Amino acid sequence: MKELIEMIAKALVDNPDNVQVSQIDGEQSSIIELKVAPDDIGKVIGKEGRTAQAIRTILGAVGMKLKKRFNFEIIEKDERSHPWPKPEPESEPESESKPEPESESKPEPESEPESEKEE
Repeated sequence: MKELIEMIAKALVDNPDNVQVSQIDGEQSSIIELKVAPDDIGKVIGKEGRTAQAIRTILGAVGMKLKKRFNFEIIEKDERSHPWPKPEPESEPESESKPEPESESKPEPESEPESEKEE
């Protein structure tokens, strides 16, 4: 199965030398990881994920025959930074002072007892 995915991926990408396929086998399932160069990730995924879905469909059909489930993962070989910067954590400027909580030592205005209030 690994060789099949490798052959398909190398036919799709511009940098076939950067294609690596690894397979992790379990009792009833296998994980197939496809690593490609960052520039080729879109070619392997395809428009709206159609190419990746087609590869998963092939793996599903073969899995039915072999009575095994295949999970297909696409991984970027070289992690590149996003074109947009990471958001800065929000911190309050040190120049602004926070209002201090009222202390308990301030006397509260005395209120008249209910019996002394004018009616």
